[in-house]
This record gives sequence, C-alpha cells and structure tokens, in this order.
Amino acid sequence: MGLTALFPSHWLKSETRRSHSLKVWGPVEAIEERLLLSAAPVRIATVAPKPASNGPIPQFAGTWSVDSVVDGTAIFTQNGNVVTSVVQGDDGLFPGTGKIKGNGKLLFKITTTEFGLPVKAKLTLTLDDINAFSGSLKVKVPNLGKINAPITGTLVP
Repeated sequence: MGLTALFPSHWLKSETRRSHSLKVWGPVEAIEERLLLSAAPVRIATVAPKPASNGPIPQFAGTWSVDSVVDGTAIFTQNGNVVTSVVQGDDGLFPGTGKIKGNGKLLFKITTTEFGLPVKAKLTLTLDDINAFSGSLKVKVPNLGKINAPITGTLVP
C-alpha cells in the first residue's frame, strides 16, 4: 500500500518550507525532517498538587446537643481527620463514620434500618466556633422519599 492510499494527494506535493525544498519521495532523513518541521506543537499536561489545608484539623470530638428534624445527642470521637460517632435520637442509637475534608467540613454517613426499611443519612458539618457546628442533613428512605434539613449542634460542657 503506497502513501497515496493513506494521505490526500495535496499532502504529498513538494513545497518550500523554512528554506528547505524537499520531496516526499526523497530519502528517509528528508521525510523525517519534513515531518518534524510540519508537526504541530505538543503540550504536556501537568496536574497541580492538592493545596495543603489552611490550618489545623477542626476538632469535632466531644458530646454535642443536636437540633434538626430529630433532636438528640451525638458523641463524636476523632482520630486525625477520621470521625466516628453514635447519634442518640428518639428512635435509638445510630452509629456513623465520616472524614474531615481539606476545606474543614465533616462529611458524615449513617446507615441504619427503621421499621424494616434501609435508611441512609448524609451530614455535612462545619464548625462555626469551638462550641458550635452547623450544616445540612440529607436522609433517604427507599420508596418513601428524601428529607433535606438544616442541622445545628452545641458542644455539651
């Protein structure tokens, strides 16, 4: 199979470029030089490193009085940016796990069963100061729907 089967004929015509007059049908070195001279510039993509957090990891550890669609108490234990908890509400104890992200927010999940139905809750919490947090609560119960509500907490002395 010849080059004419692979490339349009106008690509194979001789032309002057950078004071070099080359024919495509010349020696391999000439073809290589022509390809190098006509090649488009190549850009190399780089990935920027993640920026370091802007300070110490927020401390959520402790016992918190929680106000939301269901009021209760949350006991958070913390090891670095990993947080575990037990939330006590009207319907029992609900264990959960989460992580503090680089932006200082605690992303938290609770999975449980209520009345035979699986319940998934996602919490996004931010410390307002060392004694208070606020955020959002999203609860999903299959076949029943979703609840989105604000959530606040106060550290119990």
